Parts: sequence; C-alpha cells; structure tokens
Amino acid sequence: MLLDKNLLVFTGHPGEGKTAMAANLALEGGTKQEHCVKLECASDWKDVDWSLRCFTTVIIDDIFGWFIS
Repeated sequence: MLLDKNLLVFTGHPGEGKTAMAANLALEGGTKQEHCVKLECASDWKDVDWSLRCFTTVIIDDIFGWFIS
C-alpha cells in the first residue's frame, strides 16, 4: 500500500509503538524532520498552512481518539 498509494495505516492498542514506528519509517525513508508534521487532534488540521506544500510526511496520531464499543 505504501508503494502504490503512498499511505500506511498502523492499527493497534495504545502504547504498542505505532507512532514511533511511523516516525522511524519516515526518517529512515529520507524524510527530513522539518518536512514531517504530526497531527494529534482534529483542530490541528486548521493550524497547518497546507498552501506551503513543505510537508512530505503527515503522521495522524489517534486524531479522533479511541473508544471501546
């Protein structure tokens, strides 16, 4: 999926290392830290100036929270 769509989705329980894995893959893949943005809540979307087009990697970290149904 990464090669075809430029997208990865990590799923799992809290504390299993999904965010750390995403960050490590991005940095090992050549993404510079200043070209990576991490969104942690829905309101973060409006705080980013997407017109700058300076981000090559976007990490969406549990942006909608988690719940048990």
